[in-house]
Amino acid sequence: SQTYQTSEHTKTLFGPKYFIYSEVYRNKEIQPPKKFQGNILIGFGSADPQSYTLSVLRYFCIIDSTQYSIHVVLGALSGDKQEIKKIVEDRPNIHIHENLADLTSVYEGVELAICSPGMMFWEMALFGIKCMLIPSSVREVESAQVLHERDFAYLLGNYD
Repeated sequence: SQTYQTSEHTKTLFGPKYFIYSEVYRNKEIQPPKKFQGNILIGFGSADPQSYTLSVLRYFCIIDSTQYSIHVVLGALSGDKQEIKKIVEDRPNIHIHENLADLTSVYEGVELAICSPGMMFWEMALFGIKCMLIPSSVREVESAQVLHERDFAYLLGNYD
């Protein structure tokens, strides 16, 4: 477990009850888990420094994934945008969503996500999206393991 050092007058609050969502999602009611119908989101935040989006997308290009509708979310700092766009240009089942401040329309259209346990994970939890996690940093490893152990998500692998 992580240790947090704060001044003695600071009150620390942990858990989803105290999570601070962006204004777009603050009044969103938690939805029950969705039944999988073939709509998958791939997204690893605004930067994706480990290039996990590209790696996961390459996997879907190797297998026959035409029966799935795949939604790739690219953040402002993604360094793989051009390569990802080139990969998907002849794949009509793969859709790119770039630099969206409000992902509501994307979240409403998917039932499964492959992501890291960062901000997007918590947003998708509100929408009832089941997630497969790959931590993108050392600080996300413990959170991903706890979410997996408590059946809130499936841990695909660990950051190394």
